[in-house]
Amino acid sequence: MDAHTRKLLELDELKKIVTAHALCDLGRRRIDESPLLTSRKEIVREYDKVAEMLLVFSSEGHFPTEGITDVEELVDRVAVANSFLNPEEYLQLFNFFSAVTNIKSLFEELKQAYPLLYELTRVLVPMPSFKRMVRDTFTPDAEVKDDATDELKEIRSRKKELSKRIDSALEKYLYDPSRNVMLQENFITERNYRKVLPVKVEYKRHVRGIVHAYSITEETAFIEPMEVVEMSNELTDIIVEEQKEIRRILTEIGDLLREKMEPLRLDIDVLSEIDSLYARADYARNHKCSIPEVNDTGEVLIEEGRHPLLTEALGKKCIPLNMTLAAKDRALIISGPNAGGKTTAVKTVGIFGLMVQSAIPLPAKPTSSFPVFTDFFADIGDEQSLSEGISTFSSHIKQIKVIVENAPENSLVILDELGTGTDPAEGALLAQAILEELAARSATVLVTSHLTSLKTLDQTKEWARTASFSLDPDTEAPNFLMVMDVAGESNALKIARLLGLPKSLVDRAYELMSPEERQLKSVVESVKNERSRLEKLRKEAQKEKKEIARSRERYYRLIDELEIEKSNLREFKLKERKEAALEKKKMIAEAKKKIERLIANLPSKEEIIRARETVVREQEELTEEIAGIDRKLRRDSPKRGKPARASDLKPGTTVYIETLHGFGTVQRVNESRGKVDVTVDNLAFNVDIAEVYVPEHEIEAPPAPEVRTRQVTPAKRVATNELNLIGKRVDVSLEELDKFIDDALMSGFDTIRIIHGIGTGALRTAVRQHLKSHPRIKSFRSGDVYEGHHAVTIAEVG
Repeated sequence: MDAHTRKLLELDELKKIVTAHALCDLGRRRIDESPLLTSRKEIVREYDKVAEMLLVFSSEGHFPTEGITDVEELVDRVAVANSFLNPEEYLQLFNFFSAVTNIKSLFEELKQAYPLLYELTRVLVPMPSFKRMVRDTFTPDAEVKDDATDELKEIRSRKKELSKRIDSALEKYLYDPSRNVMLQENFITERNYRKVLPVKVEYKRHVRGIVHAYSITEETAFIEPMEVVEMSNELTDIIVEEQKEIRRILTEIGDLLREKMEPLRLDIDVLSEIDSLYARADYARNHKCSIPEVNDTGEVLIEEGRHPLLTEALGKKCIPLNMTLAAKDRALIISGPNAGGKTTAVKTVGIFGLMVQSAIPLPAKPTSSFPVFTDFFADIGDEQSLSEGISTFSSHIKQIKVIVENAPENSLVILDELGTGTDPAEGALLAQAILEELAARSATVLVTSHLTSLKTLDQTKEWARTASFSLDPDTEAPNFLMVMDVAGESNALKIARLLGLPKSLVDRAYELMSPEERQLKSVVESVKNERSRLEKLRKEAQKEKKEIARSRERYYRLIDELEIEKSNLREFKLKERKEAALEKKKMIAEAKKKIERLIANLPSKEEIIRARETVVREQEELTEEIAGIDRKLRRDSPKRGKPARASDLKPGTTVYIETLHGFGTVQRVNESRGKVDVTVDNLAFNVDIAEVYVPEHEIEAPPAPEVRTRQVTPAKRVATNELNLIGKRVDVSLEELDKFIDDALMSGFDTIRIIHGIGTGALRTAVRQHLKSHPRIKSFRSGDVYEGHHAVTIAEVG
């Protein structure tokens, strides 16, 4: 791509926006200097790394950014033999290698979730020996420690002792009344790295020593008394000795780095790529961008695409672009009014192509798709030069000549206002010849034009396609919406009126229009309005269709819920009636016993008979009621097991009693009579063995081969709609997924987010195959770029 096209498509301006998200100049330079990728495999891999970085943001909650700084200049300096850095710079490198350690550890721990970032960072060398030496040598304030070496420790000990002796000698002047009167201030200070006293000028002859300086007012002389001169000379020698040892230490640390120069530069290279990925991912997250599909078919598909620079300026006011070009569509001719959005549309396609081949996410839906172009060319705007005597037409032809001579197969060519600046008829013929040449070369050409013959080129050339922008029928202002396969009007007179040209001039221009032109214009406008009306109706119909489908789904779901509720309610009422009948039977049994006890006290035999008849009648009615309930419950009874044999029944065995519609416990078996005593809800019953069933788990049987089954547990409410399956086996993951779908439905979630990572793709494939056949999954898709992209599946449940 030449510099002219790069400037017209504003790639450098876009990169300024993206690099603003980088952590340091390492990432900024990486993005600025990286060439366009020309291999689909390379682009997809680079986008996958950006997707993993986005997943780090959303799933891990943080990224270890501290210490990621540009240390390349420091490394270049220390690479020179016998060179060294200052303590602050060594500490900067220490922080850099701390970042290296943190990033390497993060992706080592999470290598299954982020395989590409692990592969990138596993070669990092954290330089532990350098970090240890820096930690032992410097304080956090970048001071060399006293005990950095034994030699330095001994030197500083001597320095400290001698400094105390000098202070002691000078302090005699401070505390001796006869001398103190000669001092301007009562303290010791320094001049020329020597300790001195501030002596009043009139007393300077009374203090024998060396005058190192005077105050600005010349009222104070800074004197080094003779009794400390010799000690100060010795202190200066010690300070020189100290500086020499510090220089030796700093050089030794530099030697250590020089031995590790290759891994050090590798660390810088890896962290520059990490910073580049961080910047692109953070740009995507903050600008709601997505990672598009990169195809090898030649198709261009943009869904709700917004020009990144226009979006930066206008925000949500930027009107999205929707466009589809099949592989056979070699040229798209876009027409419509001036300032209606034509040039912005072609520049959006151009900058999107450059973003894809720079692996930068697009401000568009993730369903957008782009091919890989071999090169990019553009001729946009009026570039006439009065100083060079070049007209608008000549300027366009000069640039088109370069394009025709250099555009290879499968390149993207953008030609703004092709064929203008000269006679319209000749310009249209030349424009068509240029398009035919580029189409034959299998280039993808985007053209804006007002020329009628180009607007209708799709009628005669199968490689041509049209699109247009129009004016709002109500306000007659540009609506900035592109419509495919419809030629547009220039609407010069309407635009002139909107821009304030006197109404009399515009009206006169309409009068000068021929009847045929006026009629054609009216027909074209009517067709466009009808198409617009039909498109609006189509969208409304689609919306209603979706709403009907949602209503139908809600209706069937409600029916299912009502049926379940009805069944539960019926069973509840029957069981409630049975419990009441059992309680009544218990009461009658107790009453019967009471009657037997009272028989001896009854006044007459007739009363006893009447009482017994009443009890027997009530017992018969109750038995019939229980039998009726049993018949109803039997239809929905749980699995009873197999009919019991006497040999199956032992005290303590759990059994199902059909006539009681419930489970009980065996107390005693009377095999000769075919009877068994059981207790149900603490009530004793004597029933026929034929009425008893033994559940499967109570029957001894040879052990069956182990079969892995999914544990079915009741659904429960959950607080999140996110399920993380990273690092788990496929079979375990699918079991968890089934349970999670039930829990999500119980909790009222409409969508769930399943994190399976990228990895080999086996888990992702298994999850999506499973979702296809699941009865409670309506639809699913890959996540948007800020949701985790291909490492995440978003499913709609219901």
